[in-house]
Amino acid sequence: LGYEPGDVIGRNMLDLMTRDSRAAVEALVPHYRTGANRWRRRTIQFCHRDGSARTMISNARPIHDARGHVTGFRGAHHDDTERRAQEARIRQLVRIHTVLIAFGTQALLASHRQQVLDRACEVAVHEGGFSAALIATVGNDEALHFVARCGGDDVLRQIGHAGPIPLGAESRY
Repeated sequence: LGYEPGDVIGRNMLDLMTRDSRAAVEALVPHYRTGANRWRRRTIQFCHRDGSARTMISNARPIHDARGHVTGFRGAHHDDTERRAQEARIRQLVRIHTVLIAFGTQALLASHRQQVLDRACEVAVHEGGFSAALIATVGNDEALHFVARCGGDDVLRQIGHAGPIPLGAESRY
């Protein structure tokens, strides 16, 4: 987390957690104070010294005094941030690969240009998991014209334009 050991030894670890993780862990602490055993592989978000959030896998056990009361917790944390980022990137690449394969297949099966455009939008929605897909071309009037679309009506309605969108015009697109 970017701290020297002396900066965190004896410090309340809740102070180093993100707001959401702190609330979740605070809700669990009473359970562990009643003598429950250790926790294993809990995912907790900590704040790095540089301000970024780090995903840690936490393993800990309660520390008891002579009377059996919990006085604290001892454990270890493993930084899982990079692995999770790599996993997300792999999922994204698999999604892109799936879309490209499906599009390539549909392009070969299409009999004319419009069918290729329609199928490209369909693949993006049905294979790629997008809520909607639109394809536009630039017309002689220097405006964007939607030539293919696919997706839920509620999403497509939010686009709001049935007609051309002038280039350079202020728009939310």
